[in-house]
Amino acid sequence: MEPVWIDIIALVAFVVVVVVALVVRRRIRGRHEYREPVVHPADRPDHSQDARAAMARRMSDRTGFGAGGGV
Repeated sequence: MEPVWIDIIALVAFVVVVVVALVVRRRIRGRHEYREPVVHPADRPDHSQDARAAMARRMSDRTGFGAGGGV
């Protein structure tokens, strides 16, 4: 082979290695830093008014001081 073709093949191989390294780095960083945790819909808190009222009823006792009691 002529030296020109060897240089071109070496340059293309270098570019391919750099691109693959950047893609792998981006996927690894994206997996750990930027992705939101996957939460099953049943495990998500319910912030509706009915849910808040039900939680308040469960957390309060008849004295009105809440689950920890009072004085």
